[in-house]
Amino acid sequence: MNKSYKAVEKKKTAMESLSPEDILLNNCKRSNSIVERLAKDIYRLRVYKHAVEHASRIAVSGGLMFVCGNGGSWSDADHIAGELIGWYNDKTRQRPSLPVIPLPPSPGALTAIANDIGYEYVFSRPLSGFIRPVKKLKESGVDSVLLAFSTSGNSPNVVQAAKLAYENKIQVVSFTGKTGGKLKKYSNYLLCVPSKETDRIQEIHHLMYHTLCEIVEEEMLQNMMREK
Repeated sequence: MNKSYKAVEKKKTAMESLSPEDILLNNCKRSNSIVERLAKDIYRLRVYKHAVEHASRIAVSGGLMFVCGNGGSWSDADHIAGELIGWYNDKTRQRPSLPVIPLPPSPGALTAIANDIGYEYVFSRPLSGFIRPVKKLKESGVDSVLLAFSTSGNSPNVVQAAKLAYENKIQVVSFTGKTGGKLKKYSNYLLCVPSKETDRIQEIHHLMYHTLCEIVEEEMLQNMMREK
């Protein structure tokens, strides 16, 4: 019996001895311990502050916002798009929709690119079609941003999209975990959760991007009041 199999069996035995509520509380404690580490990490908090402030400026100024990720991270990217295109917490229902573009924009595009070009390009290929309008906005002083989700920081298609964005002056905000992986090289802001557990990383990402949505929406509402 190899070591990895023994570890799985040991974990399985430990899980069987716990009730569902015990497992839930244990997971809550593990998530809380990561939050506590973040609360004490001045550098990570400062990076988050600058990333959110920059995303807010882009939103208010009318820049394009792109989002991408795989699997659970795709769900997170799609979630943030829904919150910003619709409403997050705006009880007045007054703020305008934001130009948030999920990559790729349709299942048809995803399967066509994956089949004809390669899965590595399912995000960078559609993003390449927006480079010209992004540059036009840049000429008028308006930035655009890519929100890239990869818990490992090493997903080839996410890295490929971040590389294309970074090289074309699109700001890259990467939501990662572990060490940040290859996304480090192509990120203006690396929001790296200090954990190696994918599920815990995604839970903290959820907190991070919900807070981003709250701040972006509030900034837009405040800007609308200033313009009246």
